[in-house]
Amino acid sequence: MRNLKRNKELLKYSLQDGEVPVYEEYTDDNGKTVKYETGNYELGYSEPVEFFGNIAFSSGEVEIQEFGVDTSSYDAVLILEKDELPITETALVWYQSEVSYKDTDKTVIEPKSADFRVKAIKPSKNQLKVLLERNTK
Repeated sequence: MRNLKRNKELLKYSLQDGEVPVYEEYTDDNGKTVKYETGNYELGYSEPVEFFGNIAFSSGEVEIQEFGVDTSSYDAVLILEKDELPITETALVWYQSEVSYKDTDKTVIEPKSADFRVKAIKPSKNQLKVLLERNTK
């Protein structure tokens, strides 16, 4: 079974991409904002990429145990053509929200701005079923 183009919606995804340094800012005596590295690191993500996918919001009442996964714990299911995207189980997905950044240079993605986190990917012969969990982190 193939996805119809009219059923697809515009979304964005971002893949986990190493670590980025954590910065803090303070205002000095002259009123100038100074930014410095704390020495800590956090997960970094690649620049979001637009794609079209078929997203369905279901609570999983019908398919409670598909492939040994309790789908009732997921908020949405994204159906993609197999090998269409290099999406992984650590990716972020934006559906209705706008991508936001932690810095003014727009180099560090704010993970909290994503609508969903990919929790599981279930492949079939022609498609991928991507289980999405609402992003609350």
